[in-house]
Amino acid sequence: MRSDFTDWTCSRRPRVSSRESSPWTAFARALVATIVAAIGVTVPPTGTAYGAPLPTSDAGRTRFTDDLLARVAAASNDEFVPVIVTLEPRIELESLELELASRGIETRWKRHRFVIDRARELAATSQVVLRSYLEDGEARGDVRDVHPYWVTNAIAFSARPALLARMADARASLGLSASERDAFGTISRLHLDGPVYLKEGTQESAPVGSSLERAAGEPSHNLVAIHAPEAWARGLTGAGRLVGHFDAGVEGTSVSFADRWRGVREDVPWQEAWFDPYTQTEFPYGVDQGHGTGTLGVLLGTQPEGPPIGVAYEAEWIAAGVVIQYNEAKILQAFEWAADPDGDSSTIDDVPDVINHSWGTFGGCTTEYWDAIDLCEAAGIVNVIAVDNSGPSPGSVHSPESRATSPYENFSVGRVSTDEAEITVYQTSGRGPSPCDGTSIKPELAGPGTRVPGVGSRDNFDIVWSGTSFAAPHVSGVVALLRQLDPSLTVREIKHALMVTAQDLGDPGEDNDTGWGLVDADAAATWVERNISPSPPPYVALGAEDEASVALLRWAPPRYLGRGEVPDLVGYRIYRAADGDPFEETPTFEVGPFPTELWDRTAASVQNYVVTAMYDDGSESEPTSPVRIQVATTEPPDRPGALEDGDRARLVVVPNPFSNETEIRLTGVPDASQYLEIWSADGRRIRVLRVESATSESQDAGRTPIAGTEGVQTFHWDGTDHRGRSVAAGVYFGRLSGAHAADQGDGPDPVRILRLD
Repeated sequence: MRSDFTDWTCSRRPRVSSRESSPWTAFARALVATIVAAIGVTVPPTGTAYGAPLPTSDAGRTRFTDDLLARVAAASNDEFVPVIVTLEPRIELESLELELASRGIETRWKRHRFVIDRARELAATSQVVLRSYLEDGEARGDVRDVHPYWVTNAIAFSARPALLARMADARASLGLSASERDAFGTISRLHLDGPVYLKEGTQESAPVGSSLERAAGEPSHNLVAIHAPEAWARGLTGAGRLVGHFDAGVEGTSVSFADRWRGVREDVPWQEAWFDPYTQTEFPYGVDQGHGTGTLGVLLGTQPEGPPIGVAYEAEWIAAGVVIQYNEAKILQAFEWAADPDGDSSTIDDVPDVINHSWGTFGGCTTEYWDAIDLCEAAGIVNVIAVDNSGPSPGSVHSPESRATSPYENFSVGRVSTDEAEITVYQTSGRGPSPCDGTSIKPELAGPGTRVPGVGSRDNFDIVWSGTSFAAPHVSGVVALLRQLDPSLTVREIKHALMVTAQDLGDPGEDNDTGWGLVDADAAATWVERNISPSPPPYVALGAEDEASVALLRWAPPRYLGRGEVPDLVGYRIYRAADGDPFEETPTFEVGPFPTELWDRTAASVQNYVVTAMYDDGSESEPTSPVRIQVATTEPPDRPGALEDGDRARLVVVPNPFSNETEIRLTGVPDASQYLEIWSADGRRIRVLRVESATSESQDAGRTPIAGTEGVQTFHWDGTDHRGRSVAAGVYFGRLSGAHAADQGDGPDPVRILRLD
């Protein structure tokens, strides 16, 4: 398997539409020209201001797509034709990446804010004149259903044929007013709002007696084939990650994943977790025989009894019912929603790591969704797209997965069978090459898609699913595992890791059947560990309300689940924002690695906080989830939440310094059920010493029992970590934890322990 994509990426030819050389295209253009000539004297309905005929100039026709020309020609004067108009300028991704680099924006969090804000600014400035023109049309009754976008620089609306005819070419001699020339001058394309379809799978009863039937409690063949259990064994389960799901809706009540819908959180409005552009429901539901429920189950499902059925089975999810009905404009709305569900570009806890797509269009190389996918990925969201179930003919992939600009754009997944002894590509899985240029290899990867155990409607676990729709969620699940390993991974880094570590199938190297091969969760995680230095964020953030106008923020040090090298932690940055305001781009506070808490005496009213970690290589981690803290406005005391000095527990270290063993005495603590945590100066927890009787049989491995008397507890630390390895010389800290520490509010001050060899 090749690990360097440079040569073949550069050798791919620029995208050329297959329509340019198609015999059908020539026939269609001739037919359209005939229709256009026939309607050259179309009369607009009474009361409109549009008297010009449909233009027949070359410039006019290039602004209209052929299908729109035909639809306008056939429409009655009173009919409203649904269209999408694309405007100039568009987001230039190369320029955007250069600007991000020049500004030193590296984290996904800050990238998301920059990209989303830039897209919104572009739409606001470039659409203003045309939107005003369409508003006038609405007032006259000639335009309706106007919906502007920023995820792509476009506007969807429905209009009478005469108005569309006038918009076709701003440069033609049609007697346009100055305002019309301004409004139409930025239009690059008008096309019919077209249908999409579901990449349907099949559902059948679970087979009995398969050659790969496994004992109860063991993972199913599809998960074994992609080495998901090995990834789980290293702690990669999707915990703490969020996935997006574009399908025919999903049954939000399914026991397989209902408790991990982000909308069940008390602090999350349903609008940030479910998007139904057709009927505006407030709770996830599914159609098409549970297709969306099945694909989400493969991505992250569990079952009441037995092992997980999903790859990232501890991840949370949000979903959009994009093909509850079938409409391009509604799907563009879903992309825009998923790119920033809460409408605040300065937060990313609401933004999915990956969007799984099991739908498509009938076009071989239509470009309608390219800009939206690009914008989402520029903002940090990986998009994984199932190919069609239309193989095995060459070029049987459709849009949007057929894009051929590079292997990183419109990332597509084919289908293989893993339920028999030999892993093979399934006959109906869509094949390359791309119809966009006739040469570029498609798909990029393959996933298990034949008789995949899962969940169906009404929590039916006695079924299996087949189809490319169910191959793609395997890849999407692995994306969530990699983001758990390193949340700062870029979209391109993730896709690269997946391709270079895939299990090669068929002919050596990349091919038009399975791309680079079958996705491998464990190998991809190993590649990331060996090739990318992670910058893990603090993995927990806790806020405390305080009646004395002082906000207490506590967090846990970063936790890296892999085996690679991690830069040394040097401290934390805390970002603060008043409720309803975005987070500032610069931190409010910077603190050292210990202690992992902050008392904010300047806070007032309701404040939101996030914490990032800083490392000695200059990197900054992604943030924790935002914490919302309500504080009062009274004057704060000297030590909020603390006991009087005479009542505070005290830590005494004897001797200090030491060479072999340190005795740590804890006084003033009536409760003996305590822990003493030993921390390094860079914020790593080294050892936990447990206070219990010397004869206890319930000691945790690696924790030292001590003997104590009422009110005095004694710990002995031999200078080793929890694995029994001797720690290096330096300054360490001891900190009380447990029920008594919680009673004291902030607990006793940490004690410094000097460790000398």
